[in-house]
Amino acid sequence: LVVGRYSTSFEKFLGSNFSFGSEVDFIHKDVFLESLHPWYSSQNAIKIGIIFEPFIRYYLSNHSGLYISINGFFGYATYKLSQPDLLNKPEWTASGGTFQLGILKSILEPFVIDCYLGATYANDDYSVLYNESTALFPAPDGLRLCGGLRVGVLLKKNDNKSY
Repeated sequence: LVVGRYSTSFEKFLGSNFSFGSEVDFIHKDVFLESLHPWYSSQNAIKIGIIFEPFIRYYLSNHSGLYISINGFFGYATYKLSQPDLLNKPEWTASGGTFQLGILKSILEPFVIDCYLGATYANDDYSVLYNESTALFPAPDGLRLCGGLRVGVLLKKNDNKSY
């Protein structure tokens, strides 16, 4: 909600310490696009897209508490310009990987809280004429800090293995 990114995820536990899963993020947020070309003015836009993030986690205890995660991500979005032009339909693509240290705790059955901090290596590509203004943080390409807080619902099968 805070950053205009809405997520849903799936995690399957393997044994007592490992899990794999996937997260799908839906993006819908206001951004500012800059253009270095004199014929195209910088302007506000709405970024609409999707990010797919597969991950593998290693929990230090039985699927709760401290974990280490390795994630990948692939994203695609289009921009709805406040002053549309006929020649350009700006797009964004991204790919990269993340290493995270986090903690997953049950707060009130079935609710869980997941807090993480880590490093991301990203490769963001914009269409030729526009770049998204990020005020230099986070950097659009290369290594950057990542972190977050997720609140979710833990669903379980009858055999007590989570989905």
